[in-house]
Amino acid sequence: MKISKLLVYLLFIGAFSSVFADERPNIIVILADDLGYNDVGFTGETPIQTPNIDELAAGGVIFKNGYVTHPYCGPSRAGLLTGRYQARFGMENNVTYTPYDPNMGLPLSEKTFAKRLQDVGYTTAVFGKWHLGGAEHFQPNSRGFDYFYGFLDGGHHYYPEQTTINSDGYALPIMRNKEVVSFDEYLTTALSRDAAKFVADNTDAPF
Repeated sequence: MKISKLLVYLLFIGAFSSVFADERPNIIVILADDLGYNDVGFTGETPIQTPNIDELAAGGVIFKNGYVTHPYCGPSRAGLLTGRYQARFGMENNVTYTPYDPNMGLPLSEKTFAKRLQDVGYTTAVFGKWHLGGAEHFQPNSRGFDYFYGFLDGGHHYYPEQTTINSDGYALPIMRNKEVVSFDEYLTTALSRDAAKFVADNTDAPF
């Protein structure tokens, strides 16, 4: 199987075909900021062991020549979610978390692939970093995602006790949909656990 070469690692997996009447494949997208080409096991020689990612790759579709369209995470994410060059709709910088700014976010003129999937009967979810606008109309539940668990700014502290250190964006609350929630473990573990639960809870319909 050919290997993906991505500046920002992107792995599409369509290996979870339903055994029920609806045989549309489930779709999982894993997007990791700043993950190098050789930072996962299935790409070749690396001391980093990633058996779960390797297994997903073995049953998935891997793009060998995929590249991000912008060096910043927010615009690159906007390009991924819309399928368009972000320069075409003016999103060429990371947005600032300003929940009261009606213009600071992924333009409402742009339709996300989550919304397109939602329109044809998929259940959609996003976990982790959003970074595409803090105002309510920019948040994931307003942009095609049925479920959201994560944070709205560009990053977050990993340990619960760090959220009280200061008032920077990394200390903003964790959200479940549009509600503030708490977490009591390493954040990556909490996000992964929630994502796995979503998959388990939605095996009877395409997600």
